[in-house]
Amino acid sequence: MLPRRESLPSVTAAGVVAVLFASVGILGCGLVMVSLLALPHLPSGQSARPMPEATRVLAAAMYCFFLAVCVGELVVAINVLRRRNWARIAILVWAGLMVVISAFGVAAIWLISGIVSQATPQAANPGATITFLRVFLVIFYGIPLSVGIWWLILFTRPRVAPLSVLPTSCSSSVFSNCGAGGLIHF
Repeated sequence: MLPRRESLPSVTAAGVVAVLFASVGILGCGLVMVSLLALPHLPSGQSARPMPEATRVLAAAMYCFFLAVCVGELVVAINVLRRRNWARIAILVWAGLMVVISAFGVAAIWLISGIVSQATPQAANPGATITFLRVFLVIFYGIPLSVGIWWLILFTRPRVAPLSVLPTSCSSSVFSNCGAGGLIHF
């Protein structure tokens, strides 16, 4: 018989959000990869020069790495829904990275857009474009910042952490099929 694990809607919601983040990342990286590989001379206007071959290959390699990271995130997200302890730890690392990168992103955008608005000739009125860009990018980086903080709080709570561990009767053997439907646990 499979072990009963307590269901927490917040952990399920966090897993679904993680699946959505990873899926959007896979879709975005896939689209960039297709455009880099299938359309090598993308800016083919009369005055625009095509992207240099070395730059295109480097960008494709970078997005191939990002695609691999997004696939790994999808595996972690699915296993968070399955309440695996290693996935809980991996999502804590993922959340920590999201918080640090997003916090630096918000701070940099706020600082740089403030400098740009002061350096323009219309220093008193930075214009709607700079204001819109500032608000949009703060929201863009604020979403992963808030989700990362939510995950850090959620997955370190005393009530959530023990839910990811198999009961002692199931974890006695590496080849136990308890809770895996016949699959080997590692």
